Amino acid sequence: MTATAPRMLVPIHRLLAAGWVLLAPVAAVAHHAHDYAPPATVWQALASGLAHPLLSGPHLVALLALGMLAAARSHGGAMLLAFCGGSILTALAFAAGATGWPAHDLWVAATLALAAAWLCREQSASGSNRLAMLLLVGLAGSIHGQIAAESIETNSTTILASYWVGIVIAQLALGGVVLGGIRRVRATREALLGKLRLTAAALSAGAACGVFFAFA
Repeated sequence: MTATAPRMLVPIHRLLAAGWVLLAPVAAVAHHAHDYAPPATVWQALASGLAHPLLSGPHLVALLALGMLAAARSHGGAMLLAFCGGSILTALAFAAGATGWPAHDLWVAATLALAAAWLCREQSASGSNRLAMLLLVGLAGSIHGQIAAESIETNSTTILASYWVGIVIAQLALGGVVLGGIRRVRATREALLGKLRLTAAALSAGAACGVFFAFA
């Protein structure tokens, strides 16, 4: 007779979502990796950029959700590039003196809520709406990129460029790792993939609630 594993009283994705709702307000503001001080050298700027997506809770959850969504689509790599492209456009806009998105934190919450809903549906995109999907992902990248743009104050173009190079590398690396890992899981364990997708959806929804209630 085969022994069965004990069933959890509360599903893991619900526990993760509850924890994220509590932690998201604290993690919503990302700080520099060097004692919260603006980077003074190119290498410090690069390190700050690499660290930002990991230190910013909503940014991290958005990238995890994006990687899972991209894994289910043939144009997944283009989705990652669209997100990074949106971030870069925000960087250029801020460098030109733009003020950024109004009610920015509510837009961040909206992107996370949309990601949660998208993960729950998990429908592949047809050729007719791929462009719309890429535009939405780029828009989300622009919204989340504003957090990064507001986290650095420098008059040095070199330091600013190094900072954004680090951010783009971190975004592509994290999204790419999730994309590749999920595709491997998809090929072997479809049931596990469904649980991972629900967990990511719960994290996104929890982060959206945390950001909304912290800053609304």
